[in-house]
Order: sequence, then structure tokens, then C-alpha cells
Amino acid sequence: MHHKSVSYAGFAQNPAFQAKVAGVVGRDATKRRATGRRSSLSVWGLPRIVVALWALKIVLVIQMGGTGYTEVIRPLQEGNAVARAVGTILEPDVITLEAARYALIGKDLLRDISYVY
Repeated sequence: MHHKSVSYAGFAQNPAFQAKVAGVVGRDATKRRATGRRSSLSVWGLPRIVVALWALKIVLVIQMGGTGYTEVIRPLQEGNAVARAVGTILEPDVITLEAARYALIGKDLLRDISYVY
């Protein structure tokens, strides 16, 4: 029994997939043409990390309270150079405390609204 050979050229209907297939050099899927994209951290990567860490700091201040958070941070400020640097970064500043205060006001407001409805 003889089977007819099937060509899969043009089989994919998605142009993006066809472009990826065309980018493969020869038959080796591990060797691809250079696309010109950099693999470094994007321009928005660092600000997103900073905002995420700041939000985490606000959550910790809300959960522990202002004095409890300060008591946890105090030993870091008395340690070695790395611990002092982390303690300085985690030290509660005015903006973090105000953001935590507004978050608590919003939390209380949502709780009061749920009691009404």
C-alpha cells in the first residue's frame, strides 16, 4: 500500500505561528534568528518591583500596627551593613503611614457599608 506524501507547508492558519516557524534556521529548532529583542529588565520592570515592595510594606504596617512594625524593624537597624540597609528601606516613612491610614479608613468604610446593606 502506497501512501501519498503530505506537505504541511501553509498548514498553519495563524500568521504569528508562521512567522515563528520561518524564524527557525534549517531544521534545528534551538537555533533561531536574532529578533532584535533584549533580554534585560524592561523600563517598567524596576518601577513595578518598587511599587510591589511598597505595597507589601503598607500591608505589613496595617497587619502589625505602627509600633509593632517598628519593633520588628529596630533589630535590623542595629545589625551588619546589609541588615542596616534593609532596615533603612523598611523603616516606616510618612507616605507609607498615610497610605496605611487611608487603607484602614477604606476598610472600616467597607465594613460599615456591609452592615447597612
